[in-house]
Amino acid sequence: MSFVLHDFLAEHVVEGERANLLSFETPLKKQEDSTAMNSLKGDALWRWFEANGYRDLMDKYAYRSLIFALVSDMCQFVYEGLNCSAKGKLSVAFAILRKPLQDNLFYLEWILADWPDFLARFQKGPCQLDLSRSDQKKPKRVDIIARAMDRLPLGRWIDPELLYELRYEKASQLGLDPIFNQAW
Repeated sequence: MSFVLHDFLAEHVVEGERANLLSFETPLKKQEDSTAMNSLKGDALWRWFEANGYRDLMDKYAYRSLIFALVSDMCQFVYEGLNCSAKGKLSVAFAILRKPLQDNLFYLEWILADWPDFLARFQKGPCQLDLSRSDQKKPKRVDIIARAMDRLPLGRWIDPELLYELRYEKASQLGLDPIFNQAW
């Protein structure tokens, strides 16, 4: 069943690639912008976009790229974790499954719950996205999980505090974190 769910998620990544979701066109603000953009690459192009009023383009590209990268990355880790589990390599399987079920899923929830906050922190660097060192990590994560759930058709079908416990509480009797971090 887990492989079926993985394949379903991976199919969305493949369809996104086929649909060329990471490419898009945008109207130019001035005709001469085309010439300026054609001569730039990488960071220079992004700095030019920001300096010339194309911030919305950068944000749109970041949104698509982050969603695509997080889901694709999640699929790779889940697949490898399931393969390790099938081979009886449980320590490796649980260590591998920690990342997609704690990190990737949370970042996707954060993007859904509060894209402007996530983007602002993302642009400042990875330390801004790491809530593990914050004394407010639990309330912040529970709030993000709850707000992400509010944006879904099913709403809060399960208590956000329970989801937090299942994914992050080290002392939980029913949570995943003690399993993710235990050598078998």
